[in-house]
Parts: sequence; structure tokens; C-alpha cells
Amino acid sequence: MSRKIAAVFGAALALAVPNLPGRPALLAAAPEAAAQAATATPEAASAEALRQKAAAGDAQAMQQLGRLHETGQGLPRNLTAALGWYQKAAEAGSAQGWRQLGLAYEIGKGVAADRDKALEYLKKAADLQLREAAYSLVSLTLAGAGPTQEDMETAQNILAAAGETGAKAFMTLGAFYENGLGLTPNYTQALAWYQKAADLGLPEALYSLGVSYEIGLGAPADVEAALANFQKAADLKLPAAAYKLASLHLSGTLFPPDPAKALAYLTQAMDNGHAEAANELGVIYLQGLLGQPRDMDKALDMFVKSAELGNSEAMKNVAVIFRNGLGRAPDQIKALQWYLAARGRGYQVAGFDELLAEVKRDLPPEDIRRAEAEAEAWLAKVKPQT
Repeated sequence: MSRKIAAVFGAALALAVPNLPGRPALLAAAPEAAAQAATATPEAASAEALRQKAAAGDAQAMQQLGRLHETGQGLPRNLTAALGWYQKAAEAGSAQGWRQLGLAYEIGKGVAADRDKALEYLKKAADLQLREAAYSLVSLTLAGAGPTQEDMETAQNILAAAGETGAKAFMTLGAFYENGLGLTPNYTQALAWYQKAADLGLPEALYSLGVSYEIGLGAPADVEAALANFQKAADLKLPAAAYKLASLHLSGTLFPPDPAKALAYLTQAMDNGHAEAANELGVIYLQGLLGQPRDMDKALDMFVKSAELGNSEAMKNVAVIFRNGLGRAPDQIKALQWYLAARGRGYQVAGFDELLAEVKRDLPPEDIRRAEAEAEAWLAKVKPQT
């Protein structure tokens, strides 16, 4: 068994919770004692261009100027100036401007902390359909020793206004309790909210219940309950659930390993859009693992499917097949195309740049340009991996 397969399937997957944006606090850096020298840097030029747009009433430029002052990128770090620009952006209709002001008043950065003003400004941002602001507003609403029933109802109303009702709202509230967003972490409460969402048929909630029962988070560990919830989520076509079941049937952590079931669940996960599952299947067929005969055509097909789902490692694996002529004649132009695609999607390991240079060294300039054009065109059609 390859170390890659063992590494992937030996690790437990994290709870499936909504992608709750963090609450980036305004930086606490004080203004520099002396002004920075005015130099014609690209950052300064960019700031000047933003000032011109801001003067013309561009709310996004105002918000970006606030960000530059907050981070000190291109402008001196100055929290007071940052808040001033956020205020101007907010008054010009920027949801992010209102959100940044709300966060400032929530945590007392550059202004005295004021919960009422924080709630007011975050609500203005949420009313402009900024989902991050809605999450920040829920977090602040639930903050404290323990939310009341009225607080919980308010939080659900905020989520409803942001488009999260029913099961999705219950799932989000579970995530708040699990991760301690605005309130003390409470796994029992998290499990209860996940159960409410699961009772309404939300696959992600069923998956989270499965992990909770697997590791005993919010309830005693219960293998049968874990497997039942994973299976229900997989039956509802949640790719991560099928992938998790493949992991369990391969690792033997809860029951004896069953490679045949692992392979079936991997295939199910791939069919439902799981990029890593497709890549793992490619490795299995490439190396002849889990009792499968080596099959270069199947391996290539799996890698391409994974690549089409945005997996940069699979793109690299396709390149390896073409470069080394595995099951077909070597094709260095296609190899370079796929290597370039992998790099375009962020693939980078030690020696990768040297490998690209080596492949290019054996190709005439026109073939390199062709590979570059084909990689760029292919990447434009492929969705990012989620």
C-alpha cells in the first residue's frame, strides 16, 4: 500500500461545518511616530489611484484605503485613519465598511468598545446582504455567559434574513456552539443543533453527527450511530461521507479492513464530485493496490476526473503518466501542459521548478508556447477545488 493512500485514509476528517468566515479584527498597531518618507513605490502609486477614485465617490476604493491604513501596506499604519475611511465607505453604501466599523466597536479598536453600536453597524452590513456580517452579528448576539431564548430566536432571524432557514440555520448554530464563535464551546448543544438539522435531512448535519459519535464529541462514542449517520449522508450523495466510509473500511480503526467496500465507497465519492477520491483511485489503479490489477488507462481516467474537479496533485499525476509513457507513448508536450496546469492551480513541491525547466529543455520554443497556451485554456474551463 502506498504511503499516500495510508496517509489519506489514516486521518480522520474534520466535522462538516459551514464555511463560517473568521472575524478579522482591526489591527492594533499604533501610528508610527514619524511619517514614512514619500517614495514613488508601486504601493504608493496604488494608494494614490485609490484616493482619486475615493474622491469621485467610489465606496470600494474608500474601503480599500481603510484596509491599507489598517495593514500598513502602501500607507502608514494608522487605525484612526482606517476607521475614518471605513466610515466614509459605509456612508457611501459599502457593506464591508459597516462591518469593519461594527467589528471595531465590538472589540474596541480605535474607539471605545460599544456593543450597541457594534450591533447597529453589523446589522446595517447584514441588511446589505453581506453574509460575513450576518455571521458576525449572530456571534455578537450570542456572546456572553449564555444566550437566552430571545437571543436564539434573534440569531435564527438574522440567519433567515441571510438566506439560511430551517436545517441550514440549525447547522450554522451547531457550528457556533462547536467552535465557540461568540459563546463558550458546548459540544452537547452543538450535537443537539446538528441533530435538529439532520432530522430535516441535511446531509452535512448527518455527517457531523457521524464524526461526533465516532470520537465522542458531545455524546459517548457510538460506532453504530457513527456508521448509521455516515451512511445516511452518503445515501444523500454527500461526497465527504462516502470518502469517510472508504477511510474507515480501509483503516480498520473501528472494524476489520474491507478493501472491496473501501473501493466501492471511493468510487461513490468520486461519482459525487470528490476530487481526492478520484485521485486516490488513480493511485490505486496506477500501482495495483487493494487487490486491483495495474491499469494505466483507468488510472489516467481517474486522475483526469480529479483534475477536472480542481485537484492540482492529480494534474501533476497526469503529467507523470505522459512524461514517463505509462501505458502509452511518452508525450512531453502534454506532460508540460499538465505540469503547467498543476502549477497554475498552486502545486509546488521541492524541485518542481527544476523539473519544469528540465522538461522545457528538451522541447523547441514553439512546443513550449503550445503547451502554455493549452494549459491556460484548460485552466480557464476548470472549476477551483472546494
